[in-house]
Amino acid sequence: MVAFPPPSSITDEDTIIVRGTASVDGDVNSVSVAGVDATSSDGFTNWQAAVPLSLGTQMLSVDAVVDGEPVNVASVEVDRRSSLMTEPVLLAVDVEGGRAFTATAGIGEVTVVYEIDLASGTQTVVSSEAVGSGPSFQDDFYTLSWDPNGQRILAFDYAGLWSIDPDTGARTILHANPAGPDPWPGDDNGAVVDAANNRIIFTTDSLNDWVAAIDLSTFATTRLASNNSNGPPAGSGPELDGDQNGIALDTTNDRLIIAANGFENFVYAIDLTTLERSVLASPSIGSGPWLPYPSRLTMNDGTAWIADNVGPTVIAVDLLTGNRTLISSQLVGSGSPTLGLTSLGHDGQRLLATDYALDALVEIDGTTGERSLVSSFAIGDGPHPLAPNALAWDDVNGRALAIDGRYEGLMSIDTVHGDRALLSSSLLQIGEGPSMFQAADLVAVNGAAIAVASTNITRIDFATGDRTTISNADVGGGPNFSSLAGVATSDDQPSDLWAVDLDGTVFHVDPTSGDRTAVSDAVTGDGPIFTTARDIVYDADNDRLVVTAATADSAGVFAVDPATGDRVELSGSNVGRGPTLVLVGQTTLEGDALFVSGAEYWFRVDLATGERLQISNPDSAGPGLSMQGATVDATHGWLLSTDLYMGSLTATDRVTGERVVLSR
Repeated sequence: MVAFPPPSSITDEDTIIVRGTASVDGDVNSVSVAGVDATSSDGFTNWQAAVPLSLGTQMLSVDAVVDGEPVNVASVEVDRRSSLMTEPVLLAVDVEGGRAFTATAGIGEVTVVYEIDLASGTQTVVSSEAVGSGPSFQDDFYTLSWDPNGQRILAFDYAGLWSIDPDTGARTILHANPAGPDPWPGDDNGAVVDAANNRIIFTTDSLNDWVAAIDLSTFATTRLASNNSNGPPAGSGPELDGDQNGIALDTTNDRLIIAANGFENFVYAIDLTTLERSVLASPSIGSGPWLPYPSRLTMNDGTAWIADNVGPTVIAVDLLTGNRTLISSQLVGSGSPTLGLTSLGHDGQRLLATDYALDALVEIDGTTGERSLVSSFAIGDGPHPLAPNALAWDDVNGRALAIDGRYEGLMSIDTVHGDRALLSSSLLQIGEGPSMFQAADLVAVNGAAIAVASTNITRIDFATGDRTTISNADVGGGPNFSSLAGVATSDDQPSDLWAVDLDGTVFHVDPTSGDRTAVSDAVTGDGPIFTTARDIVYDADNDRLVVTAATADSAGVFAVDPATGDRVELSGSNVGRGPTLVLVGQTTLEGDALFVSGAEYWFRVDLATGERLQISNPDSAGPGLSMQGATVDATHGWLLSTDLYMGSLTATDRVTGERVVLSR
């Protein structure tokens, strides 16, 4: 049997450790995985093999020789990616090269520039803190453009105009941001390369309303448009209004097309010969729908496409008449949903968009609005996880459960195939009751999930999706919660419900009436006083509550007697050996073992001895870990976590600490 990885997963590592146990009758003579001999110290009762991976999806066959006969034991599918693109916010298209470039949201060392092959969708890191030479990125990029003359990527940030070699990742600051009043772009602006004149043209913020160009040979700056109220005027015609963050070059008519997000939300043209400005489309010029927040813009063959910078909406604008057509929205167009469009581009054949929420490059049919993913690292079917946080294991149905803040509800995840389903969502009107955005803890019991968030305990029914408040300041009597950190239940006695506040107060809550009783706090029960509690679980074998918390002089794990409120340290600076627990999050109890999540770490705590073992850390193999929620897959033994940045469900091997993406 294969213990790790799961049957289907994604990694960005070039090697994966496949681990398993013998589950066949007879003497096991050998085990191999994809032709790599496994090692074992106990006659293959337990075995593992370090298997090299090629790029792409591969099936790893596990074969054994049992009593001298070959046996095919199992197989697992692993998709190795050279990179896992997250949070793309900018887009530049190399039409001739058949590739696109994106840049992630982030400052300095977390900024990454990716290349996407537009035929295959393959992603490659072009330049980052770890790839390419030259000065490190310092700020988040404002713009991203392709320079066909120099065969390079150009990007503005606060420090300067960057040149990035698409083949080597080498970085150079071509031109530093000049001191003084000279124009410079900001967060809400755009840029485009005018290859015929070897210059980059950019817009500036709404305080200046400048459009300017930098010569890519001399780096001289020329104003192409500026209003009379903001320095020396340039050009003529109606003043530009708002943030001009959508910009495209109409080479056929030698003009700029600009979408402004301001009081009037016009689409402007600037004649590059005369510098005369004109309005091409507005609520009063041309017919059709209008966007409340027009943002990024691209154009091709007389049509401009504009994305709404708040919602996933795209309209097409006929540049001759100003007429507008709704192309794509949550209700218009079929195919993959678009949830957070941040940039638009065109490769001469199709409309492209980066989707920040999906971490994807999306193709949108410019006429029908049909959408498809050009490049992403999705795994599993169903609604894409967008903001998964608190996590629980539903033992009755053999699945993971996660609160997702963007859907405002509860998602189920099949840990074998990665498939997902929404069980409750106020956004999509699945079930009734208060919205659920972010939960500190989540448990499954009696056909429902119970979540704690802020000062509320909420029950989410699996069958109906209804969300019902169990206890808060308005429901139930007794001392009020201040900031809930965890919740625990007893499978044997579902009438028992406990919660712990961040301040360390442990409550018993009647799930019917919502009444609250403080069973342990600074004045109730003896033992060390908690100053910061993180989670609580019920230990049925010992009829006790187990709380992860901090005291004045330690961080650790404590037992709380639910009858007396007495507190005893089980593991921490005074009990047990091993690394200090850090950034503690959700915990799961399995016999005497408490699995503790900690943002970028997994720990195992032996409650009998207090010994602490670090299982996984930021240096462990596999996609990066930034846990929001955590639990244990009781069926397969994997340590599961929701990832803040990737919006994924990640599985961690409890033995090797290796990580893979299980669902996304």
